[in-house]
This record gives sequence, structure tokens and C-alpha cells, in this order.
Amino acid sequence: MKQLIERIAAVSMLRVLAMLAGLGTTLLLARWLGAEEFGRYAFAFSVASLVTLPFVQGLPVLAVREVSQAEPGQQPVAIARMHGFTLRLLAMLALGVALVGGAAWAGNRWFGADNNVVLLLVAASVPLMGMYGLVLGAMLRGQQRDVPGHVPDLVVRPVGFLLVLGALYLTVAAPVALDAMLANLLAASAAVLVGLHLLRPGSAGREIPWRPWLASLLPLSTVAGMQLINGEVGVVMLGFFREDAEVGVYKIAASLALQTSFLLTIVNAVAAPRFAAAYRAGDLASVRALNRRAGLAAVAFGALVLAVFTIGGHWAIGRALGPDFVAAMLPLLVLSGAHVATLFAGSTNVLLSMIGQERIVLRAAVLALTTNIVLNLALVPAWGMLGAAIGTALSLATWRLYLSRQLVRVLGQASARP
Repeated sequence: MKQLIERIAAVSMLRVLAMLAGLGTTLLLARWLGAEEFGRYAFAFSVASLVTLPFVQGLPVLAVREVSQAEPGQQPVAIARMHGFTLRLLAMLALGVALVGGAAWAGNRWFGADNNVVLLLVAASVPLMGMYGLVLGAMLRGQQRDVPGHVPDLVVRPVGFLLVLGALYLTVAAPVALDAMLANLLAASAAVLVGLHLLRPGSAGREIPWRPWLASLLPLSTVAGMQLINGEVGVVMLGFFREDAEVGVYKIAASLALQTSFLLTIVNAVAAPRFAAAYRAGDLASVRALNRRAGLAAVAFGALVLAVFTIGGHWAIGRALGPDFVAAMLPLLVLSGAHVATLFAGSTNVLLSMIGQERIVLRAAVLALTTNIVLNLALVPAWGMLGAAIGTALSLATWRLYLSRQLVRVLGQASARP
């Protein structure tokens, strides 16, 4: 337990750095681009992520599980195979995006359209490159190299993005969304290079177990993809029904609200391979205890963040971003309150995925996504940002409540086995 706490503390420091860099990036982007261009950037990134990532969103979970379950002497082989598997999948997806985007861009050039397709094409490359970096980090964490496994995504990418944006802020007087997207792509590429240096994966040859990994990836990616879609539903709905400026303001609220779950994301990253190992060993008491402590710590931290938002959020947003963004306060409080109220569930989705119960997580994801889409369609046209926040908050409550009840059932059945 002492070693686990030390690793959580080390990863927490990296998470704090990434959180500060991420907040700085969001504030700098909003101030530099303005509400309208920031709204275009947020909408393009959300659409690009929804088009590309749902197919491969389960790759980091699969990578952690396969590497952590391999015998220590076989981990280099598992890493080489997983790396080859990831490269081929992402290359095929990137080729498809490039062909469709290139054809659309050529058509736009022929008909004299604007550069929206170019923005979407560059935006699609950012999550693909980011996913490659995430898988490299996941394989490092599968070896229980927790700190190196978080360096590419928690240090190199967010800090690099912030530094590039800072340089552009000082030199580019009339920025557009495409400038920010190119800076994001540069930071994601740097994270991949660092991840490759730390992992040094070997050659997989032709020994990639395509069939079983694709069979596992399908439910994992469906679950993770639905979580991704669920998180972007509000932004996309606002992009269709409201003005670009309102999308940008809501994006600020959604980004800040995620900080209430900051501690739980740290615990999830460190605990995931340990959940798998303890369950495989039949140590259900350790599984329950770790999840219970994660939930209690997450609620305490989230409540503190919510109090800070409630007391000083209006002043801080107004000072940092200007009066155009103060309207983010109400959706921010709704979303943050929903996170804090449901954090008691702990690491339910990660735990269930690590013990081979991803189909339960899939059912929960379908239920939550359906709830979110229906509520957003009903509420966003009339209520705007507040409607998006309410729909997302209720879908989050549905997600965590369902998973919590299912986890109790699954562990109870496992305990009853001889």
C-alpha cells in the first residue's frame, strides 16, 4: 500500500502540472482567439474526435490489460505486438480520413469554398496522434512504470501546447482556429516522440494476434467511444442549434467542471493494472477496499473544487477571460455539482473493464449516451448552455449509478464462488 500511495503521489504531481497547463491553455486560447474563433476551434475538435476516436478509443485500456497480464519475461513481446497492432490500425484510419478530407478539400477549392474542411482535416489528425501517444504511455503503465507512462501525455503534450501557444500569442495578431489546431498537432507529435524514446518497442513481425485483440477492442472502443461522444454531445448540439460564441463559453464551463474529477483520474490510471492483478489472484477484499477509498477521496477533493468555483468562479472567469465568458458560471456549477454528487461510485468503469466485464460498461454507456442525446435535443434549442449542462449532468448520474449497482452484483457473485 505504501508503494501504491507513493506512486499515486508522483502521478498526482504530474496531473497537477497537466491540469495547470491545460487550464492555462484553455484560458490563453479563449483570450487569444476570442469567443467566436474559440467556438470554431472547440466545435472542429469535437467533431473530429467523434469521427476518428470511437473506432480506437479502447486501445489504451487494451494495452494496459495485455501488457500487465503478460509474464515479466514476455512483456517486451507483448509490447512489440501491441505497438505494431496500434500503428497499423491508426495508419488505416488516418488514410481513410485523409482520402475523405482530401476529396472534400479539392471539391471546396473547385467551388471556391472557405477553409472549414482544412480545419477539420487538421483537427482529425490531432486526436489520432494523441491516441498513439496514449497507447505508448499505457504500455509503460502496464509494466507498472507509472511515472514514465504519464510523461508524454501529462507533461510533454500539455506543456508543449502551452509554450507554442504562448509564442503564437506574442507574434500572431489576428489568429484563427487553424493556427491553434496546428499548434495542438505539434505538441501531440512531440509527445509521441518522447513516448517512443521511453518505451523503445521492438519489431512485432507477423505475430500480431489480430482476431482476439480486435474482438476485445470492439466492446472496449465502443464503451470508450460512447464516453467520448457523451462528453461532447453538449458542444456538438450547441454548435448545431446556437451561435459559435455560445459553444466557446460552454466549452470553458465543461473543461473547468472536469477538474472536480481530477483526483479520481489519477487513481484510475495507477490502480487499473492493480485491479486486474488482484482480481486474477482472487483478492476481492483489496479490489473493494481500493475502489472504496478512491470514491471517498474523489468526493472530498471534488467538493473542495466545487466550493472554490462557487465562491470565486465568477470573479476569476471575468478577470481571466473577460465579460463574454462570465455566462459559463451557471453551466459550470451544474456540471461540477453532478460530478461531485456521483463520485462516490469510485473507479467503477475502469475496475469492471480490468476484470473482463466491459459488456456491462458498454450497456451503461449506451444508457447514458441515449439519455444525454434525448435530453440535449429537448433542452438545448430553448435553454442553450443550461440545457446542455442539465442533459449532461443527468446522463452522468445515470452512468455512475448503473455501474455502481452492477459492480456490487459482480463482486458479490465472485465472492460466492467456491
